[in-house]
Amino acid sequence: MIQTYFAEFNDIFGANSGLGGSGQKQLTWAAAFVGKPIVFGNITTSLEENHNAGVNILTKSTNTTLYWYNYESGSANQRLCRLQFLAIGRWR
Repeated sequence: MIQTYFAEFNDIFGANSGLGGSGQKQLTWAAAFVGKPIVFGNITTSLEENHNAGVNILTKSTNTTLYWYNYESGSANQRLCRLQFLAIGRWR
């Protein structure tokens, strides 16, 4: 089974950025996997300068819940951001 998730927001650590912002984040998959899925995560930004943005997926993630932290360096505002996850695993 493959599940995807995405969210768009302004500035990774900006106020009212939803799943952006600092601190641990989590989401619950629409359907549970049998075991922990393989998960790929990414943040893209519209800022055309030298900077780094991404996600750190935590090993405590389960077959139902994904936990992660956002990170960025090199710019105070990344403008429009898109958070994307792709999970691949076995379904019941």
